Amino acid sequence: MLRPTPLSEKYTVQLRYTIAKSPQIKVLKPKLIPPEGKRLPHTYHGKQLCLYYPGIVDWRGDMLLSKTIVPWISEWLLHYEIWLVTGKW
Repeated sequence: MLRPTPLSEKYTVQLRYTIAKSPQIKVLKPKLIPPEGKRLPHTYHGKQLCLYYPGIVDWRGDMLLSKTIVPWISEWLLHYEIWLVTGKW
């Protein structure tokens, strides 16, 4: 029996959240590797994902992580995979 080919990699993500602070998100597996000569876009120091503009009302501490940050992680990963193929974010 043929198994369907996955549409993307499987990712293991770490989400750390402390009340009154911005969530910190890292991809643990697979390692995020930019093409040679390119910098990994939309990340902070330590390859933490940049999901929104801090200071702009995209995310607030009273919002559910499951309805904001988790879907934004999925969207970031989608853009990452497209960027690897096309070079455009």
